[in-house]
Amino acid sequence: MYVRSRRAAFRLARPLWLPLIYFGLVTLSVEAFYQTWRFSASVFSLATAGLLSTALAIFLGFRVSEAYDRWWEARKLWGAMVNVSRSFGRKVCTMIVPERLPALVDETGALRRRQEILRRHLAYIHAVRIGLRHGASMAADPEAWEAIRPYVSKDEFEQYASQANVATQILRRQAETLRSVFGATPQEELGFLELQRTLDQLYDVQGACERIKNTVFPYGVTLTTKGLVRGFATILPFAVLDANMKLDFVEVVFCAVMSLSFVMIESLGEALKTPFEGRPNDTPMTTLCRVIEIDLLQMLGETDVPPPLQPDDGVLM
Repeated sequence: MYVRSRRAAFRLARPLWLPLIYFGLVTLSVEAFYQTWRFSASVFSLATAGLLSTALAIFLGFRVSEAYDRWWEARKLWGAMVNVSRSFGRKVCTMIVPERLPALVDETGALRRRQEILRRHLAYIHAVRIGLRHGASMAADPEAWEAIRPYVSKDEFEQYASQANVATQILRRQAETLRSVFGATPQEELGFLELQRTLDQLYDVQGACERIKNTVFPYGVTLTTKGLVRGFATILPFAVLDANMKLDFVEVVFCAVMSLSFVMIESLGEALKTPFEGRPNDTPMTTLCRVIEIDLLQMLGETDVPPPLQPDDGVLM
């Protein structure tokens, strides 16, 4: 995700130089064509170009709006992931104590259980992040999945290697651990059900993220948009020719900038429609995972916590 900085602005503008040069060359080529063949009339009127640009602007607006909805929903889902994780950490730290659970003999045993559960939760959020960017199973990118190894035991990590969806199985293992901690008394059963509801919320967030990831944006819309934008940019110079069939400097700049503006809008829609690919405009899942990690480790009373992630070249990943 881009943050406000000069480096971010430069990074946003950097890909635009080549299209700007291209549209400038197209405009100059049109002028050279008319000057060489001495045509006495323009091919397209300015009114025709205006009508086409209006229709294209409406189409692009719809496409960017749909893409932005996907991007914004993804960001809200990861905001919910942060909030649910904090709530889960608070409940674990206040409910898994010897005073409430007779199965826990002393505070040392309770602390060990809390550490196991919350560290597994950290493995879960990283598993969701990795699954969205690289694939839900470890076979998709084994190196990326090494990120969850510090949070679970060696045996548990190896068990996930054969699973089709690692995040789903981590949460199942979490439920089994909670079931083993809570007894069968009515009070303990209520506590267990409360934590189960939190796990259900995590499944809801994960499922919604996977829906966005796996629902492909209609390819026909993307292809049509690209074709319309580039087609409009090609015919625009023909429409702005003045009466003597000559383009002056202002008209060359106008054609190039006008064409570039449509390309920028089309490119923005293309970038926003897939918010989990690890690109600069995407949801900063790595940064949000670090936020959750800091909060939960401090809930456990640990002082050796990692620092918040800082923007790299104006981008939070």
